[in-house]
Amino acid sequence: MSLFKPQISLVACATYLSTILLGAPTPPSVTKAFTPATITAGATSTLMFTVTNPNVGTPLTGVTFVDTFPANLVLAATGTQTASCTGVGSAFGGVAATLGGTTVGLNSTVIGPGGGCTFTVLVKGTAAGTLNNTVTASDTVLGAGTPGIATLQVNAPLPPVLSKSFGTATVGVNGLTTVTLTLMNPNPTVPLDVNVGDLLPAGLMFALPNGLINTCGGIFVMLTNRLEFDFNGTLTPGGSCTLTVNVTGTIDGPATNFSLAGSTAGLSNSARATIFVGEPFQVRYTANLAIGDSVINFTNTGEGLRVPVPAAPVAGAPVQNANLCVNVYAFSPDEQLVSCCSCLVTPDGLDSLSAINDLTSNTLTPGRPTSIVVKLLATTGTGATTACDASTAGTPANPLTNGLAAWGTTIHPLPVTVGSPVGTFGITETRFVPALLSAAELTRITTLCGFIQITGSGFGICKSCRLGGLGGVKQ
Repeated sequence: MSLFKPQISLVACATYLSTILLGAPTPPSVTKAFTPATITAGATSTLMFTVTNPNVGTPLTGVTFVDTFPANLVLAATGTQTASCTGVGSAFGGVAATLGGTTVGLNSTVIGPGGGCTFTVLVKGTAAGTLNNTVTASDTVLGAGTPGIATLQVNAPLPPVLSKSFGTATVGVNGLTTVTLTLMNPNPTVPLDVNVGDLLPAGLMFALPNGLINTCGGIFVMLTNRLEFDFNGTLTPGGSCTLTVNVTGTIDGPATNFSLAGSTAGLSNSARATIFVGEPFQVRYTANLAIGDSVINFTNTGEGLRVPVPAAPVAGAPVQNANLCVNVYAFSPDEQLVSCCSCLVTPDGLDSLSAINDLTSNTLTPGRPTSIVVKLLATTGTGATTACDASTAGTPANPLTNGLAAWGTTIHPLPVTVGSPVGTFGITETRFVPALLSAAELTRITTLCGFIQITGSGFGICKSCRLGGLGGVKQ
């Protein structure tokens, strides 16, 4: 019998250990942004805060911060505008904010693992500048985290825009017209408190009644030559309003009216407009040519016309320094051009035209009209090289030269007094009435006159102006 001894085989076992290293929890981080990032002083921007928990397995509790604004930045509304949170277990704690205040605080908030909370507040920039805003959030266990930084650019508001215009290009002495001031706020988001001052120049005064038309509201102080206006409120962003007041002419000549508009923000703007007091352009109906005659006289006072003589004047060019070029256009009652010509009137000079001998003696039309309409256009030359030509008058300055005067003398087929000899006629001297000349009419009459000159027939060209005034003598 054989005995077998059992054998024991030992097998080595290896043990494998796996170790997972967990990092330390991270404090909350905060980011912030202004929308829009550029505003005008007085406007608002939305400030957004986003507080996040970067930890995937650890909630953060007691998350808070207090954001202290830089100078010239305030809260434009109380509380939050919007608020939302993500992450399991997150709970928004609310915001501490006061209208007009300079801080915003996040109350104790819970942010779940990997979650975050976002909220916005409305802020206002009160003065121009670059406003850098930094805030740091913390929680009750881990303390402060990464700070958030945002920048708001605040630009100064634009001043009020002021424009003005007169109701007419001219006004006679004791005549009536209007001046209109238009206020506009060019800022798209900022209201403006506006005030206006208007000092009338010599030659104008506010009329009574003043005929005020006011779409602005406000408070007025109006004297004979000064208007002060306080809007007494705000001009809405992009808004406008108008003030229209009657004015009257007092002294012949051009009058430039200057106005100043300001705002409580210390911003200002100005406007000016010019009107001619007097009669810079005349139109007159000249009648009774079959019986008597009409005489048109031109004078040049010379005031306001003195300009330097060019160093090298063009040879043969008429001297225009301080001269008036009076273009004369005569029409029949059915609007046909009868004749045209130009009169160069020297300073302190007086020229004349006879309606029969000068304007209708060589008419373009087959027959001589018994009545005509005369249009006078007076302009000043720009130097010795400027010709005086009724076909190239160009657009006249508006208003025209200070001191310009023209009038007509009309002979009427009526005895002056009872018992006067037969053939004695009454003579009246009257100023031409003011009228405006449109660009279309200017083109029309200068083109017609140019055509007459080109034909070379001689018809339609009135005779030269005569020096000195013509009397009222029957022709």
